[in-house]
Amino acid sequence: MRIFDTLTRSNNSLGDTKKVIRIFVCGPTLYDNFHIGHARVFVLVDIIIRLLQSRSYTTHVIVNVTDINPKLKENDINADIIFKAFIDDIKKLEISDLIYAKTSDYVNEAKNLTSILIKKKLAYSINGNIYLDTSKFKKYGVLSHLSKNELLDQRYDIDINKRNVTDIFLWNTSDSYGIEFSDKILGDGTPWWHMQDTAVAMFHFNGNYDVHLGGIDLCYPHHEILLSSLMALSRKKVPVKCWMHV
Repeated sequence: MRIFDTLTRSNNSLGDTKKVIRIFVCGPTLYDNFHIGHARVFVLVDIIIRLLQSRSYTTHVIVNVTDINPKLKENDINADIIFKAFIDDIKKLEISDLIYAKTSDYVNEAKNLTSILIKKKLAYSINGNIYLDTSKFKKYGVLSHLSKNELLDQRYDIDINKRNVTDIFLWNTSDSYGIEFSDKILGDGTPWWHMQDTAVAMFHFNGNYDVHLGGIDLCYPHHEILLSSLMALSRKKVPVKCWMHV
């Protein structure tokens, strides 16, 4: 099977020698119901799984499900109800062989990984928040194929004390929305979305897997931050073999 890789802008082969194909899917945030855009992503995932299994490959597919988000508290949304409805929709589409990972179950992993990045001097604390220091990654922007000027022109968290405009939240202590996790080193706060997904990928795949799949809107900054974090934490130049965007 050949899949177009956003990073190299070329077709990459899957399953040449390996018998287990590891896939990470950026799943929904549980503040609203499943929609046609989600369905398109998961139907594509299902096609890939069926094709691989028909050729005697074993698929290990992790779907992260974000249940730490300000919109849940702001709109008084019960994430468990939305998650159940999501699973019901997946079943109606006759999609199976997925393992779901709620990000709230990986907070301790997120704490540990954030601390590691700080020790490596790849992340820093300002006003109680932890940011990834993007200047430490020479190839930052390589996945999204954005120039330095284009990177500077994106939307970012506003903090005049950040070292670089492009630096992104890993751990947030400044925004309070009813969910807070205690930590003596990082401070009481929440892991931000990029670190939530990094924690799931490191826990299940040790940051090294075959396909990362999601909507094209996630390419920057979300997947760009993920790539940088995974490179640092897994100590691999190519932690993900193929970045696939719908």
